[in-house]
Amino acid sequence: MLWILNYLFAYLQMTNKKIYTIMKKKIYLLLTFLLTLAIQISFAQVKTITGVVKEAGSGDPLPGVNVLIKGTNAGASTDF
Repeated sequence: MLWILNYLFAYLQMTNKKIYTIMKKKIYLLLTFLLTLAIQISFAQVKTITGVVKEAGSGDPLPGVNVLIKGTNAGASTDF
């Protein structure tokens, strides 16, 4: 990744070492932020659960029932 920064700053022909250091820190901070954002987005996946939860006796649908996926903490609440 450092070679990308060196290429960019060589292209711009920045001779002032202080400006180079400040810009390098800002780019590293931006890249760290983007990487963190990408990781969080990849873990926030949305899945759809479909089906009907019915009462055993009458067969009426049950609203507001919590449904959990076996072996995980993921789940949803039913609606009509």
